[in-house]
Amino acid sequence: PNLSENREGLQLGGDIVDMLDNINAVFHDSFGDSLFVPQEFRATLELVRPANTKEEYIFRVISLAQLIGLLNLSALRKLTKEPDTQVKSISLLEKFIVSLGGKPELSVPILRALVRLRQGYPVHTATADGVREAHKFLGIGYPVTEYRTAWLTLLNHFHKALQHIKEVVEGNRQTLDTSGA
Repeated sequence: PNLSENREGLQLGGDIVDMLDNINAVFHDSFGDSLFVPQEFRATLELVRPANTKEEYIFRVISLAQLIGLLNLSALRKLTKEPDTQVKSISLLEKFIVSLGGKPELSVPILRALVRLRQGYPVHTATADGVREAHKFLGIGYPVTEYRTAWLTLLNHFHKALQHIKEVVEGNRQTLDTSGA
């Protein structure tokens, strides 16, 4: 696609990739590990690509859900002391945010809704629990017909959730820095 037609997407996607990297750096400084550990870093490329068609949109949503779901479970489990292996990525992140005195309601519902979109057709079914509610929560119509606009909306939500997570982790780093001084 013509890059000038995707300036907002390029900027927003680039900001998200930077934010993921910054979160990992701050998390590493505080806890000795990365928070986000995608198995396929090429999935981050989808964040800067436009969604002009239904197929592109679906592929981008799947990639976004993959990025969200690939949190460092062993680090989160260790930090939250959560032994139940049925408690997975977003729920562990929620426990972690709470343990640092953060407000998970500022990011966790967004992440859950973004992942829930992946449960819809064609990955599963349009009648999967929570799919339509996720569309409503995120402010995109169901069914999606304006793919580019919907994709930018999802990226904005993801950016907002990441900004909150970054603030929580940075707040913890500042606490660690001042307590050791």
